[in-house]
Amino acid sequence: MGKVTIVKSYALPKLIYILTVLENPNTQIIENLQRDIFKFIWNSKPNKVKRSILFQEYEYGGLKLTNLSMFISAIKASWIKRYLDSKNNGQWKIFIKNNLDMYGNTLIFECEIDELFIKNISKNNIFLNNILTSWIKIKKQL
Repeated sequence: MGKVTIVKSYALPKLIYILTVLENPNTQIIENLQRDIFKFIWNSKPNKVKRSILFQEYEYGGLKLTNLSMFISAIKASWIKRYLDSKNNGQWKIFIKNNLDMYGNTLIFECEIDELFIKNISKNNIFLNNILTSWIKIKKQL
């Protein structure tokens, strides 16, 4: 089994729950984790291939390594999908709804929103800020 497979199959799933419910880690932590993954892949030796190549698809010479920053954003943005799911009746939705109602509730997901707007909506709600910031980051990638 290749080291990239080990990272994708064993290491990343261990982070999913933590990243789903806790505040997004800062960029320094993400960079350190990504660096440690590269150290593991190359046995702490110099990289044999440009790091950016490893994230690419197999047909472009890559190994489809997971980009941690986008991985975290995708996990957080998945809360928006849960929020928009009418079958999901979780009580947690009330907290988000209360903050979004003043701004058009679900309509904001169809608009171009920026970080200043997100800051106004989320006020001091770190969780809401994280999921909205992740939503716009993922939306820009599509």
